[in-house]
Amino acid sequence: MKKKILTIVLAVGVCVVGVLLGMEYTTAKNAGIPKENVTQVKAPEQTESMEHPDFVREEYVAEVPEGTNIAPEASKVDANACTGNYTARNTIDGDTDGASYWEGEGNNYPNTLTYTFEEPVSIHAMRLLLNPDPIWGKRTQEFEIQVSTDGENYETIVEKQGYDFNPDTGNQVIAEFDATDIKGLQIVFYSNTGANAGQAAEVELYSN
Repeated sequence: MKKKILTIVLAVGVCVVGVLLGMEYTTAKNAGIPKENVTQVKAPEQTESMEHPDFVREEYVAEVPEGTNIAPEASKVDANACTGNYTARNTIDGDTDGASYWEGEGNNYPNTLTYTFEEPVSIHAMRLLLNPDPIWGKRTQEFEIQVSTDGENYETIVEKQGYDFNPDTGNQVIAEFDATDIKGLQIVFYSNTGANAGQAAEVELYSN
C-alpha cells in the first residue's frame, strides 16, 4: 500500500513540474521575444549569499566643475512661484534628499529661479541637481540661463535646451560657459517630463 501511495505522489509531482514547465514554455513563446534578444546568465557556484557580477552596477562618481560653489553667498534667492513648502531657498541648503527641493507652480510655465548677489561675482559654470534617489526617475527639463550685471535686467547666456536627468548618473546636469561677471543669475524653466513644473534640489554656481 505504501509503495502505491509513493508511486502516486511521485507521479503527481512529475505532472505538476511538467505543467509548470509547459506554462513557462508557453509564456515565453507567447511573449514573442526572439531568441537572439535573450541572454542567459549562468548562476555561479556559491556557498553563501552573493550578487552575480553581471548585475553589479558601478558606483557613479559625480562630476563637479572647477572652482568654488558661491550660490550660498547669494543675498537673495527667489522664484516667481513655488508649490507648497518647496521654496527657492531649498536650492542652496546643501541637501538634495527628501523634501529639500524647489518646485515651481504647476502648469504655469515659465518657472524662474533667481540668485542675486550684493557685489559682482565671476562664474563659469552651473550645476543643477535633483534628489539622486532612484524614485526620482529619469526626466528631461528644458530651461535657459540668463544673467544680469545690475541685478535687474537679464539677458540669455545659455540658450533654451533640454537637459536629461538620470538617477544612474547622479540626477544632475552641468552647464559651462565663458567666465562672466554678474550680479544676478536666473534659470527659466519651460518644461519637465517628470512633473508639471520646474524642479531643483540644489543649484551650484562655480567661480574660480
